Amino acid sequence: MASQEVVRLADQIQPRLIELRRRIHRHPELGFQEFKTAALVAETLEGCGLEVTRNVAKTGVVGLLRGSGAGPTVALRADMDALPIQELNETDYQSQQAGVMHACGHDVHTASLLGAAMILASLKEQIKGNVKFIFQPAEEGPGGALPMIAAGVLENPKVDYIFGAHVWHDVPAGSIAAQAGPIMAAPDNFTITINGRGGHGAQPHLCIDALAVAVQFISGLQQIVSRRTNPFDPVVLTIGQMTAGVRGNVIAEQAVLNGTLRTLNKTTQANCQKWMQELLAATCSAFGASYTLDYTDQYDLTASDATLTKQLIASAAAVLGSDHVITQLEPSMGGEDFSFFMRDIPGVYYRLGIGDNEKGLYPIHHNRFDVNENALATGAKVMAQVTLDILK
Repeated sequence: MASQEVVRLADQIQPRLIELRRRIHRHPELGFQEFKTAALVAETLEGCGLEVTRNVAKTGVVGLLRGSGAGPTVALRADMDALPIQELNETDYQSQQAGVMHACGHDVHTASLLGAAMILASLKEQIKGNVKFIFQPAEEGPGGALPMIAAGVLENPKVDYIFGAHVWHDVPAGSIAAQAGPIMAAPDNFTITINGRGGHGAQPHLCIDALAVAVQFISGLQQIVSRRTNPFDPVVLTIGQMTAGVRGNVIAEQAVLNGTLRTLNKTTQANCQKWMQELLAATCSAFGASYTLDYTDQYDLTASDATLTKQLIASAAAVLGSDHVITQLEPSMGGEDFSFFMRDIPGVYYRLGIGDNEKGLYPIHHNRFDVNENALATGAKVMAQVTLDILK
């Protein structure tokens, strides 16, 4: 059976996948600077006999595997970029780049997808159709998915289905988690500048205190989530940064707020944007201040196709066992530009377990983040098996 062969091949290449992951982890690169990583990816794909396109959207790589017969095209995606974080782990594969670290597991994504490429290249005769391996830059920002799409990665041949995964420390290594519908939020970013009139701290009646107006606005903002949205419809509305004032005895002339809105429902997203702007205008008007608002819809909502999710769950169970497939999970309020790939193409975004209770691993974006490397073979197995099941 194909599933047994996939398991055998994945277990066989596991040491190589660990070596690849550690090599990538030692040399992390920020978005659109993944030159060494991209070169390693391209060389590995070429070694599998794939058609390889380099320098897609600057540092992206695409590998194409043509099967033994005609059929649809399945795309598999991994992101390659690291984060501007100083790693504090002391391992023989710790980051050698000061201030840069693979703290989000993209090294695992990349290595495990290379493993899927190795497996599927070995089973080429069983494939009726094509497989595209998309290695994307800059997921952490400013976003590499749209530039890759603009460069034509979903065409020639046209992609019919797409799959992506993200490591998850709450899911045990050796398991995956998947469900249909929303899995990652739509993250919006905004910058608000409130303009008042500065002056001496002893004469507030002659001033318009931008800092005080900002505090009133932030306080009112909390009412949007607690009183205007459905409590069963998750919303996160955060002001993460405020800059105002020059010293303690000077009324602040300007306050700058940076924040994020995260939603799992398009109607809720639009309503929250509207309510926030209404509150901002009313608050500033009430205290005589003015404002500017710079608002960006960063990524789309990431939601998995129901039919493909059912297939992924069945495929994962075939290579991992059904007890290693979690189908009840909470969506994350984090965002993902994988959502752009699914605007017009059915797709699934699932969680790849990296958890290890004995090691007590830290969550993503932590400076001591690490993984249970058994996840590498798990990711390769699942990506390979679901592709085979669709293209058999």
